Amino acid sequence: MRHHMRHSQNVLNHSRTRALLALTVAAFALSACKKGDDAGSSSETPPAAAPVPTPPPPPAVLTIFSGRRLGDNKQVSDSTSVFRARDTMYVVVTTENTPNGGQMMAKWTYETGQVVDSIIQSVDKTDSTKTTTVTEFHVSKATAWPAGKYTVDLTLDGRSLGSKVLEVKK
Repeated sequence: MRHHMRHSQNVLNHSRTRALLALTVAAFALSACKKGDDAGSSSETPPAAAPVPTPPPPPAVLTIFSGRRLGDNKQVSDSTSVFRARDTMYVVVTTENTPNGGQMMAKWTYETGQVVDSIIQSVDKTDSTKTTTVTEFHVSKATAWPAGKYTVDLTLDGRSLGSKVLEVKK
């Protein structure tokens, strides 16, 4: 009987050793996987995003002046929005962030909807650091202007910059 008991004890010890060994291997494998995951996530830094260039600000109108005469640097010297029948009508537009070579248009329309004139000019900056440009437009007539209201619509490369209402009085 002793022999039988000893054999049972050996089998039992052997089973415990196997179970303990299986648990140890499982725990080691689990920690190795976890360490591998941590190491992978901490050693792999996401690629640095390329800096996105800031788009230039859109062109903006600073001023629209109208008048009968021009002075120095294309500035209106006789500022008015009311003209006489034989005056030349000047419109000076100051814009900011205007692209070099942009096409600015001034379209004069009489109050009936009739287009009086449409003038296109290329906008040129004097140097690469200048952000403000001044563009001058004018219309004149050999005969008298009909009395009434005239609207000057301004666009830059097809985009509206605004308008100015002028009036001709007798």
